[in-house]
Amino acid sequence: MNANDVVGSLRYMDANGDVSVGTIINLKNVNFGGLDLNNVRASVVRNQKAPLLLGQNVLGRLGRIEIDNSKNILIVTHNKLYHAKNTPIWDIKETQTIDFQ
Repeated sequence: MNANDVVGSLRYMDANGDVSVGTIINLKNVNFGGLDLNNVRASVVRNQKAPLLLGQNVLGRLGRIEIDNSKNILIVTHNKLYHAKNTPIWDIKETQTIDFQ
């Protein structure tokens, strides 16, 4: 990370009504259960009690999301495009299960 990855700052209000200041940064790569996402906007909040959250904007980039609370797993179905000589040759759906136990 370098100074160019710091985008700005915002104030955030949590569910309790508490307001915290956060610094918005650009993460070059995030690996989430074996799935890679590039250029993810994130916020670092100056509040030790603030929860760690993965927002809908990031989850939406992963693909279709299913949550199985009884098994503590997240199931991600996404399209994977295979290439040959920079030409797409087939597009398949791939499912990944991420275990949070």
